[in-house]
Amino acid sequence: MKPSMSRFISVLLALVIPMVVAKFMFSYYLEGENKKEVSTTDKFDRETWLANEYDYTFESPRKKMIPDLERNYFLKEITANEFRYTLGDPAEEYEGEDEGEFCFAYGVGKWVEDQMGQGTLELCFDKRKHLKSHRVFQE
Repeated sequence: MKPSMSRFISVLLALVIPMVVAKFMFSYYLEGENKKEVSTTDKFDRETWLANEYDYTFESPRKKMIPDLERNYFLKEITANEFRYTLGDPAEEYEGEDEGEFCFAYGVGKWVEDQMGQGTLELCFDKRKHLKSHRVFQE
């Protein structure tokens, strides 16, 4: 190989390799950023919700889905039967404050990290079985 050709290949490799590495690193970084933005861990997913019924940790997927439930489900006229289908059977079901009202309670993992107890999503329904109120608290 001629010396000029060898020098040309060396220079080419010295320029191309860093560009390829930089492109790979940049695309990997962007892919990671995009995954965070469209992550399903904070969007409600019925299968994930049902599979994590007994996850009592601070990082419970159920806890991360609460904001999406509030935005997309709690503001609509969804009945108790529809909630039961969507969220599964509640851990507890009990009477509400007024006659004919009732509440569902679902475990959502540890709500406050440094406190004892289980986080609970409480859904209370009126006589017509429509959502009256909801709250999340740690027992």
